[in-house]
Amino acid sequence: EYVQKHSREFLIAGAGVVVVIFIVLFVISSNKSHNQKAAELLGKARVELESGEFQIATTDLQTIWRSYKGTNAAQEALYLLGNAYYYGKDYDQALQYFQEFVSRYPKADPLLLSGAYSGIGDCHMQKKEYAQAAESYLQAAGKITDDFVIPNLLLSAAQSYSYANQLDKAKELYERIITKYPNSKVVTQARLELAEISAQKG
Repeated sequence: EYVQKHSREFLIAGAGVVVVIFIVLFVISSNKSHNQKAAELLGKARVELESGEFQIATTDLQTIWRSYKGTNAAQEALYLLGNAYYYGKDYDQALQYFQEFVSRYPKADPLLLSGAYSGIGDCHMQKKEYAQAAESYLQAAGKITDDFVIPNLLLSAAQSYSYANQLDKAKELYERIITKYPNSKVVTQARLELAEISAQKG
């Protein structure tokens, strides 16, 4: 009896629920399509980077970054933009994109984060800003736990400090590599460069 008296209200409420369901399904479908398009374009850009087509890759990556924000593809596109500009020898632009990546995504995948800090270091090296390069390499090393990669980053940091004539800091890093990573492939290089520093200071 209650339903019969209030049938209109029930019909309106039921119609409202149906509308909400359609909206939710539409949003889910749109997001899926949005993410798929971004992922497809990202795959294309990766191939272009590997083929050395840096200009074309840059255009596609910028499209992803600007048009598909909020997707995983956009995050990776920002990182790859740094690489694309670096390989294209535009170190100022590369530095800008790497810095924006670490600023926007401080909790990104550790490998991407480490790669971005390493990219910042590489840009500073190309610009002969050696002390800044060393600090960036150290930040890169601090983002990962991979005992294969860390010694290489520490070596880059030590060499950068050497170029900056901060020999004590370089010496400390060479000694850390030798002591903490004795099985690393860069140990021999670290020993050689440590000996050179000792000779200079002696």
